Amino acid sequence: AAVVQQLAQETNLDRYGVMYPAQQEHERYRLSEWCSNNTDKLFNDSQGQLELQAWVSSLGLDSEKYRDGLELDIFIPSLKIGIEYNGLYRHSELFKARDYHLKKTNHFLEKGVRTIHIWDWEWKKRKSQVQSFIRSALGKNENKVGARKCQVTWSDSSRDKKLVKEFLDTYHIQGAVRCRYVIKILYGKELVAAATFGKHHRNSKEWVLSRFCTKMNWTVQGGLAKLSKLASQKLQSDIISWADYRLSQGNGYEQAGWIKEERLAPDYVYYKQFEIISKQSRQKSKVNTPKGMTEHQHAAQDGLVRV
Repeated sequence: AAVVQQLAQETNLDRYGVMYPAQQEHERYRLSEWCSNNTDKLFNDSQGQLELQAWVSSLGLDSEKYRDGLELDIFIPSLKIGIEYNGLYRHSELFKARDYHLKKTNHFLEKGVRTIHIWDWEWKKRKSQVQSFIRSALGKNENKVGARKCQVTWSDSSRDKKLVKEFLDTYHIQGAVRCRYVIKILYGKELVAAATFGKHHRNSKEWVLSRFCTKMNWTVQGGLAKLSKLASQKLQSDIISWADYRLSQGNGYEQAGWIKEERLAPDYVYYKQFEIISKQSRQKSKVNTPKGMTEHQHAAQDGLVRV
């Protein structure tokens, strides 16, 4: 608290040490200068970031901080993969422009480096799912099997839906969603990958691959291609899906025969006290937004921060 008070006095920040983007540029320079001259008073790495870096090292990979115009929290030189550990508050619109994360991703992509962005709330609340994704992205899965050696089945039974829901809640960063059909990929009797399909939430004529993931520490080579072909045969329709650009560029989809249509602009969520709140839940009709007030204004009034 004493450090924040001193910083506020010397840089004209508010009493919480917060500086909003609208402030003049010279204040940001003063803040940067203050930080440079008081490094002993700063915590440069969050506890979560240190935990994540230690876990990456436990996989037998050397990592370091990396700067090339912009900085990566964790960089694995041997793989040319960077991992960013983003705190919700410090990476919200209070501090970062809407396209900040996109620009950083593209900046390093032009240099041949893939960037994976992990939110602090994910690491704290869904750590094992994050580890499962990163382990796969780093090529560190210990169990590998070809899809041709697996049984790939299509189902709409309640029993299979329940089984796949539990699987996705256990291994997928975003967890499960409601679906119409599921695909199970079994190696022997073991469920090693699963996918779900349903109708588009705004277009009932379009089918969507809503979730796909493998079991932790497993790679199913050709699994996405095989389940995509099966789904196309069963649905007799085009299927759409999305790759979360903060995690991947969708290369796995393209390798499986999917066609890239477009890259959408950055989206947003709200949060308050470490709880993620979807923009859909903040629709004016659902939260009785006062007349003449925008969704964002009402959210801010309710203490929500947009990320």
